[in-house]
Amino acid sequence: MDSCSSINLICNKDLINNIESAANPTRAWTNGGFLDYDKTCTLNNIGIKAYYNKDGIENILTMSEICKLFRIPYTEDAVDISEAGFGPQVPIIQGNMIREKQRHVQNIPKTIIPHELVKNNPTDELDMDYCYVNGIVFLHTKFKNIKNLTTHRCVGTGKEECIKK
Repeated sequence: MDSCSSINLICNKDLINNIESAANPTRAWTNGGFLDYDKTCTLNNIGIKAYYNKDGIENILTMSEICKLFRIPYTEDAVDISEAGFGPQVPIIQGNMIREKQRHVQNIPKTIIPHELVKNNPTDELDMDYCYVNGIVFLHTKFKNIKNLTTHRCVGTGKEECIKK
């Protein structure tokens, strides 16, 4: 059960019935990438509709769907009981904030970015920053008005590594 998911995703065929082609296929994005779902199904015994893909790595049910059928206590006591039984939550990815000495930043003229979003939204502002996950550098971008986020793996943080010629 996931309180942040907006769709139900199932990979275990033993839990479902009525597998059929999805009227509206979807793509689910996670920290590890994405997986396309082009089939729907019904969960045995409880009748919840879900997307099905045999290549998924776990079954995910939205908390909102489960709460429609069952009373789910989610209080501080429930969290304490859970931690007593299973231990404290451990983040999947942990990082350390490293702030290096600031280098002088030159004023560089704006560069046209050949991206479909920019073509359709030429006046939108783009924020960029680097982040590190397990020592691997990624370029993170965020468009302010159209609310689009991207993350791309980089070879390094220098000008030569980031600008395609």
